[in-house]
Amino acid sequence: MSAALSYSSGESGTPLLGDTIGGNFDAAVRAFADREALVDRADGSGSARRWTYAELAADVDALALGLLGLGIAKGDTGSASGRRTAPSGRSPSTRPRKSARSW
Repeated sequence: MSAALSYSSGESGTPLLGDTIGGNFDAAVRAFADREALVDRADGSGSARRWTYAELAADVDALALGLLGLGIAKGDTGSASGRRTAPSGRSPSTRPRKSARSW
């Protein structure tokens, strides 16, 4: 593995893959480019936006290039948040109001 990659493992009796999230995603894109990778039903209308692995990879790359263009560099810290919709059968009062990811 390259020393430039962010990777850490603790003590475990279970062998680890030795992959980063990005490396694992790239392998999935190569193996399953035309298969469905993501479905978004955020508007609750029943219609959905769907991405194949190849389409998702292209959008991820476009986002990464846009962030680089804004001056955000590898190692910088940021966060993203969005609304989460309740699956059918769940009361809106029990669903989380926001979800967030940090990188």
